[in-house]
Amino acid sequence: MSDNTSGAVLNVTVATKNGANAVFTLAPNQAAKLESHGIRLEVLPGESSEVTVHPPAGDRLDRVAYSISQGLRNYWQVVVPDSGRDYVDSLQLIYFWGRHRQSRASTIRMPVFIFTLPDDQAGLVFGVFGSNIEMQFSCRQPAINRALVAWSKRLEVEALVGGEAGVITESALNPDGSLTQFVYFRDENSLKETNWHGALAGFSDEMSRRLGVQPASNPPSLLPFWCSWTDWFSGDVTHKVIMDNVREGVRLGIKNYIIDDGWFGPGLDSDFDVKLNIGDWSEEKSRIPDLRKLVDEIHSAGANAIIWCAPHAVSPDSNAFASHHWLLIRGEDGYMTTSNLFHSLCFRSPRAREVMADICVDLINKYGVDGAKYDLFNCVVKDDCRSDEHDHDTPSMVEGLHKTLELIDRKTRSIKPDYIIELKQNYATPHLMNYGTLVRAGDTPYDPRGNFLRTAYIHAYTPYTLNDYQSITNSDTPAQAAAMVIRMMAVGVPSYSMDLPALRESHKRILRFFHEWLERNPQWNHCRRQAVCDDLECWRGSIDNKDIYFVLKMKAPLDLSDGRSCQIIYGGFDDKLMLRLGESRKATVSYASPVAPAREDVVVAGPTATIDVQTGDVIDVRFQ
Repeated sequence: MSDNTSGAVLNVTVATKNGANAVFTLAPNQAAKLESHGIRLEVLPGESSEVTVHPPAGDRLDRVAYSISQGLRNYWQVVVPDSGRDYVDSLQLIYFWGRHRQSRASTIRMPVFIFTLPDDQAGLVFGVFGSNIEMQFSCRQPAINRALVAWSKRLEVEALVGGEAGVITESALNPDGSLTQFVYFRDENSLKETNWHGALAGFSDEMSRRLGVQPASNPPSLLPFWCSWTDWFSGDVTHKVIMDNVREGVRLGIKNYIIDDGWFGPGLDSDFDVKLNIGDWSEEKSRIPDLRKLVDEIHSAGANAIIWCAPHAVSPDSNAFASHHWLLIRGEDGYMTTSNLFHSLCFRSPRAREVMADICVDLINKYGVDGAKYDLFNCVVKDDCRSDEHDHDTPSMVEGLHKTLELIDRKTRSIKPDYIIELKQNYATPHLMNYGTLVRAGDTPYDPRGNFLRTAYIHAYTPYTLNDYQSITNSDTPAQAAAMVIRMMAVGVPSYSMDLPALRESHKRILRFFHEWLERNPQWNHCRRQAVCDDLECWRGSIDNKDIYFVLKMKAPLDLSDGRSCQIIYGGFDDKLMLRLGESRKATVSYASPVAPAREDVVVAGPTATIDVQTGDVIDVRFQ
């Protein structure tokens, strides 16, 4: 990494339980051994600096804050520490100044700030990571008092562990009581020609390397999905509805079917005066008389059955409620209740974790399902559990969630090694992603652009991304339907929630066409893609030594000047695409499409060439 020339300084601010305080100031990525008030700091530089804080003898660390401070300058946007779900709402810096963001069990954030320059390239990246516990991320300057305060002309962003962020757990500390975190810093001099997504991917890779955690999946997880959630009221989802869609979907190349919320009784889409029975994990007999029989029929149709489950959720009106003694309790105020009116088993309790894992195992043994969608962890309230009815083995809900997912994963895989596990991005960042086989971008029904942006964020840290369930309607034109499928395929596994038998034949043809492409190219969903354009409208991946481009919109010529034959999947709405071929190069261009009529091959020559395109085209470019 190049030397820091931005004038940035790293501050490490430390407080201990016995009242010792120290502030250490040094250049980012600088080796150091410093001491103040009995507190020692050691820094080993590298791709990320290894920063270790030692408390005085006989003392314990209470809070450690890491901040980058530099002169305030104009940045174009900020990508805030986030799970990938809400960052698109905070890209403008006016909604960033002076704000705090908590990383808790309900939302475990990627611990990194990214600022972009006027040319949309990343200009500053600052991240801090280590053990998976609660953190707080703040913009300290500019600040907000009674008004926005920017006159200091300083930018200071901070990552905090301990203190108001939460307890620094024993497991997060080294055996000698010290704390080691990794500090990642890049400025514009070491981020040349890197857009924010590439910068996030670089940080994610370093985080995964340091933590020794790599994304994992299995072949059945990477096949297209259908889900009963979006386009049906849960009370209308029956055995017949599911099987009608399975039979039609298999014909269209959809292999994974999620039996979603409400299969056991009233779903969370019910009115608030409807009593829930979530926590009683048995089928609602009036709609699904025999769930095991339904799963068997799904298997006979050549598909996989995936069950929705929130193993921590217990309604006060469920039969299970009376037997649970491991629920989150807010002292004398009683059980904690989520905004959607259920209680939660306590992740900090080892007995509660066993209960949750056993629920997930029972779903396999009882119903024979091939996978599970684990949901609603993002609804857990933020307060600490103060129960006297059960033991806690950690003060951290985040650490408890980590242990919960690890235990569920281990127990279910001991029964079905290829179990499909869908996690949601709220809690499946690099610390936890390997306890699932896919990370979903929830929730974006009828919002193809929002779904694309959320899925693209996840793709910076894992190739095993699942789009949220899209509903293609008969009001959409064939070109629009094709564009939606292509956007999903550009950054993840496509998934749907719609009445497949009622879909227009033109749209069915589009689904079948692109799902067959995925069948011929199974490595695509194992492939980590790169955003070629700063606006994320063009993506490149490589399979079998062949470049694949998903072009959604191109303002500049697509650069093929390396002379490698490639394939272009076109999801834009312009009728021309410019290619940069290089001097004295010729290429043959061939088309296939589920939308446009058949077309003859054309021969084009460099240095640039413009070709005719239509939405949905799969274009082979073969250099002569």
